Amino acid sequence: MTRSLLLMVTVGLCLATPPAAGPETTLAEFYQRYQTMKLSGLPGAKDTQQLAPWLSGSLRQLMAKARAEQARCIKAFKDEKPPWIEGDLFTSNFEGFTTFRVNSADARSTRLTLEFAYVAKGQTFAWRDDVEMVREGGAWKLNDIFFRHSAQPSQSLRAGLAGPGCSR
Repeated sequence: MTRSLLLMVTVGLCLATPPAAGPETTLAEFYQRYQTMKLSGLPGAKDTQQLAPWLSGSLRQLMAKARAEQARCIKAFKDEKPPWIEGDLFTSNFEGFTTFRVNSADARSTRLTLEFAYVAKGQTFAWRDDVEMVREGGAWKLNDIFFRHSAQPSQSLRAGLAGPGCSR
């Protein structure tokens, strides 16, 4: 009787648990949330915490290190603009994006392509970036962004955040 009850509870819990979102859904959720936040530059600790469900642990650690470097630069060079202080860090376009679309990926792929558009003064600028996703704790997480447009000073988000900062 106890074994049967345990089996029924286990099966019931499995059926009641929604399946983990795929990488496309996770990425779309991230960019929807990010867009509503209207951030510029490196997200602060509180903003990063809000984005944490969609970011890999190692990317969040890299962002924390970059925030520490940014704070050091602000303190050491008061009259200079510190690194990562403005602009959209999660796309190739400094001004950010107006719309986005996640392209479907091969089931074996951990790299997805996003199509972005930025509309201003009746002009539309469109581009694509690639995003690397990883599995952590049974969920898909954004791990890196590979910039296809030349507006970013580095080829990827991780490379930019791991860069020299103010290097003095």
